[in-house]
Amino acid sequence: MMMVKASSSNGTKPTQECRRNMGQWMDMVKQQNVAKHVEMVSF
Repeated sequence: MMMVKASSSNGTKPTQECRRNMGQWMDMVKQQNVAKHVEMVSF
């Protein structure tokens, strides 16, 4: 949600940069989900 708001409010940014930022955000979410999954499995 934060990434979408930032991209919509800043129309001067190229789509490539927005796509890269969204990719970084997705990677962060994936890492958090993996960490939660590993934590559940280990306990």
